[in-house]
Amino acid sequence: MVSSAGPGEGKSTTIANLAVAYAQSERNTLLIDADLRKPTAHHTFSVSNRWGLSSVISKQCTIEEVVQMTDIPNLNVMTSGTIPPNPAEMLGSNRMSAIIEHLKSQYDVILID
Repeated sequence: MVSSAGPGEGKSTTIANLAVAYAQSERNTLLIDADLRKPTAHHTFSVSNRWGLSSVISKQCTIEEVVQMTDIPNLNVMTSGTIPPNPAEMLGSNRMSAIIEHLKSQYDVILID
C-alpha cells in the first residue's frame, strides 16, 4: 500500500511505476485505486472508471466485472469506480477485507493506491 499525507505528493505516480516494474518482471500484478476521493489510475492506464472498487464493495458488480486489462502485459487495474459519499467506511469494511483476501490467490502482487 502506498499512502501520503496530502495531495500532489506523487503516491499515485510512484505506485503506477511500481506496478509497471512488477508486471515487466513477469509477475501477475493488480493495481487497486483505493483513492475514493481523487482517483487517477483510470487516467494513467487509459481505462474506464465507470465501475470499480466502490462498485464491488457496494455489491453492484463482481470483482471479475471490474478488473481491467491494461496495455502492459501482466498488469491489471481495478479503478476506484464512482466516488461514494462514505469512502472511509467503505475502505474499512469487512467487505473490503474479503475482496483483498479473494484477490490474493489470483495475483503475485497487489498494489493499493
